[in-house]
Amino acid sequence: MSRWFRCISLLFLFLCVCVSIQAQTTGNTGSTAASTKPAASVIEQTAADEQLQTDTDTLDNDDDSGVQHQSQSDNPTDAGEQSSAAAQDTSKKTPEKSDTTGAVSASDESPRTEDSVPEGAGESAAGEQNGKGVSENTDANAESALDENLADTAMQKNGVGGQDPSVKNSLERARISHQFEGGVTAIADSSITCSFFAAGKDGFITRFSYRTMKPETWQVSTLPIKRIAVHPKKTFIAVYETDGFSIHTISLWDWQTKKQLYAKRFTSSVLSLSWSAQGTYLFIGTASTEGITILDASGKIKKVYPRPPGIVLLAATGPSEKSIVTYGETGRLVYADIAKKSILTQYETEDRLESPCLIKNYTQIIGYKNGNVVVVKAASGEVLKSYPARSALFAGKITDSLPVWIEKGDARRTWHLCQGDKKSPAFSLPHPAAITAARHVDAAVVIGTDDGRLYRLTQNSDATVSLTELNIDASIQVSDMCTKDSKIYMLSGSTLYAAASPADKPAPVIQSVSGERCTVYGNGFLFWSAEKNAPLYYAEEGQTPTILYRPRERLNSVSVYKDTIAAVRAFSGLVLLNGKNGAQLFTYQAAGLQDAVQVDDTFVLITKSTGGVIRQPLLLIDIRTSETIPLNMDGDIAFSAQANNKVPDTFSCFRLKTEKAAQTDLMTMKIDTAHPARSAFTAALSYGDENLQASLYDDGYAVLTNLGKNQLSYYDKKRRSIRQLPRDYALSRKALMTDTYIVSVNYDGSLSWFNRRTMQLLQHIPPTKN
Repeated sequence: MSRWFRCISLLFLFLCVCVSIQAQTTGNTGSTAASTKPAASVIEQTAADEQLQTDTDTLDNDDDSGVQHQSQSDNPTDAGEQSSAAAQDTSKKTPEKSDTTGAVSASDESPRTEDSVPEGAGESAAGEQNGKGVSENTDANAESALDENLADTAMQKNGVGGQDPSVKNSLERARISHQFEGGVTAIADSSITCSFFAAGKDGFITRFSYRTMKPETWQVSTLPIKRIAVHPKKTFIAVYETDGFSIHTISLWDWQTKKQLYAKRFTSSVLSLSWSAQGTYLFIGTASTEGITILDASGKIKKVYPRPPGIVLLAATGPSEKSIVTYGETGRLVYADIAKKSILTQYETEDRLESPCLIKNYTQIIGYKNGNVVVVKAASGEVLKSYPARSALFAGKITDSLPVWIEKGDARRTWHLCQGDKKSPAFSLPHPAAITAARHVDAAVVIGTDDGRLYRLTQNSDATVSLTELNIDASIQVSDMCTKDSKIYMLSGSTLYAAASPADKPAPVIQSVSGERCTVYGNGFLFWSAEKNAPLYYAEEGQTPTILYRPRERLNSVSVYKDTIAAVRAFSGLVLLNGKNGAQLFTYQAAGLQDAVQVDDTFVLITKSTGGVIRQPLLLIDIRTSETIPLNMDGDIAFSAQANNKVPDTFSCFRLKTEKAAQTDLMTMKIDTAHPARSAFTAALSYGDENLQASLYDDGYAVLTNLGKNQLSYYDKKRRSIRQLPRDYALSRKALMTDTYIVSVNYDGSLSWFNRRTMQLLQHIPPTKN
């Protein structure tokens, strides 16, 4: 008996140890550093000074007089909720009637049925994220490194352990280096994960670990990201994405699981994004009459101000989170009590400070104005200090006692690293570019550039600056692809590659290609450009492309029917070409055409916008008589028309309707050329927003689409059902199918391979520059 008792006791002790280790690896592992040694001759870290008092923690603005450039009232809406009709049972067979409502509805992230919930469309969840800085403590390097390893281990286990192979593959593939197309827009530090985050105009975010600088990349949007804020206590990150015109969305992501927790849409631009000190509230400053929106942990709006404070450029709390302080465009500091929803006090200070931010543990506000970096006392509005500067891109964090910034040098493309009165010798970048973002991270400063690169800046003993590039990208970008004889052909740069499976190394088959688009024609391929005016080329494997047709403008689309090529010119309409010699067989002059697909020897199907005399977005053109026949499908614009070679007279396209609310539908069509009025149109999938970048591939029996800006959707025409494919680290821009595989070319030019039967994401050999 004693023997069994000892065994049970040892087993119980072992389980206790396991639970303890698990708690350490999944808990808050970031350590808060106090004073540090100087990181360099210019950048120094001093001990924390006074903290913002409880009665000056918060701010509001009860007087918005003098505030300029305000727009209408901004009422955020839930961008993650669907406005289209409820989903119907996918087992039901709906007759193909003219313009019927689809059998499948969509969420705001991807189209779905009732039984098919898009991965990543999580419910509103607690938690947020902010850029609370972490300073290096040189006396505790071992402890800091351990904390970082624990944080990495916790995130990896949470993201990979116990997952199905597809999810595991996507999270493993996320650990890649990524250069941000269009440039870096924001950098944020995260003490809780011992890492920092960088975001770019291409909708990607990359996390870098302090010590190892290992990257982890995930695309959260197809729109540019302008601001990010990392939660001070959790692995959450708030993101502001915008097209710079009408779309302004704040979303919250859990970086561990790569899930979007909620999204809110605003009617005006977001000027500031930050978390309260403990992460209880997310502060969103907007260019509206409301001035600021405050969200609680679940994404619900919290009312604090008795009246709108006007435009808010900065918002923060002290550690107690009892009050909020805001800095407005007119130079007014307003403190408000969060619980009582009342104004505590107000101060006037320097107005129109550019890029205001907090330093010295919430006690000082810094900003740039008229050739000076200005330091303001947060508790009174008193101007404490001014530092002359030609320009200032602030790089500091909350614990810095002096402002840190990047300043332009006297010579072109040179820069200085500055802290207070100290300035480094001028430095230049190895790849000439403009610096667009900066952040004091650990013992260095990380900068981002408009060419998408990230550099880590450190100072030598003589104060000169050394640079280390962090995101060297050796991959090649695929611009387009097509399929022929069960092979996938990938166009990258001036070379067309071929691969039959994900295990194959892509092999070059045609070189000296001009253009970024390709399609199969006969025994070879057509190449053209949708971005610039360039010829239409033809080539077979092993040959040099030859010019088939010289348009005077770029081409919107190219399709093939037997020996005829239909090319839609950007401004002057449709032209049908003889594929053997490029001779023009037929032209149709019209503006606003999107695509053209030949139905048979007599008719061409055209998608267009509704501008002009003919309001319908879908037309049949008789190429014998040039007669135009509008088809009975309503909408504002139709695009991405495609035929298939398996089922005659059936086509697919997208339709955008904006009469009541924006909605993009995937339409399947049965065209009756003898009696066009009898043609049938079915909205197979619907997405409750505008999605003009959506693409589709129709093989006759199924339609593959990225409608919904999230995962790929596989729509079975016969069963009228939809399956969601697991998403990769990058979002799909275009996808196609063979009998065995589904292949996607993504927004960063990478490829994703899926097993068509199981829909699982597969490992593959990516093409590289080497």
